[in-house]
Formats: sequence, C-alpha cells, structure tokens
Amino acid sequence: MIPSTILWTALLSLVPISELRGAIPFAVARGVDLPVAFVFCTIVNALVGPIAYIFLSSVHSALY
Repeated sequence: MIPSTILWTALLSLVPISELRGAIPFAVARGVDLPVAFVFCTIVNALVGPIAYIFLSSVHSALY
C-alpha cells in the first residue's frame, strides 16, 4: 500500500461523516484488497473512543 493511501484511509475512518462507509470503498478503489481494507479500517475506527478520551482528559486537565 502507498503511504498516502494508508493515511487517507485512516483519516476517513476517524472522521464521523464517512467512517467505515467511506473509508472501505476508498481503500478498495485505491487497490487495497477488501479483507485488508476491512480489517484496517475497523481497527482504526475502534480507536476513536480512546483518542477522544485522551484528548478530552488532557483538555479537561488543562482547563481545570
């Protein structure tokens, strides 16, 4: 996979508008195999919760 494809696919998986509905077709259109795209996008999408928790806890501690 091309690094730019990996980056864009990961960003599309994290954005609430597109999530998996936009990231998986994008990756497949860029030449990634469907099972690989599905697993990669699902793992990145599962990271939304921990990323949001870390971000919000750091913002809360900075403002409190």
